[in-house]
Amino acid sequence: MTIADRLSHLMRRRGIKSQSRLARLCGVSQSCIHKILSRGDDYAVQCRTVTKLARGLHTSVSWLVDGDEGLEQRLPRESPATRSYDDLDNVEIQALLEKLPPSVRKSVLVLLQHLVAQ
Repeated sequence: MTIADRLSHLMRRRGIKSQSRLARLCGVSQSCIHKILSRGDDYAVQCRTVTKLARGLHTSVSWLVDGDEGLEQRLPRESPATRSYDDLDNVEIQALLEKLPPSVRKSVLVLLQHLVAQ
């Protein structure tokens, strides 16, 4: 199994149907994900990118890179049937909020609270 195979596998298990969605969840470019998936081991993925992908997919860097089966088995079993699109939206929102500086994050949260209260 290549890194592309493992990435595709995790996308299916997590119910992530598009490269764009994965890019937003992990904070990497869609073009980078496309290169990984289409070129497989012929594309040298930067360590920083692998780390972001592993974090976004809730797996380890070593499983994503090397395929350590013991690590993969400890991952939570999720599929489109057990994880709704709302859950993925929440994960994406959280990922976006984490990119913001704390002061901006607080302002966004206040704005969201006002929107929900209306």
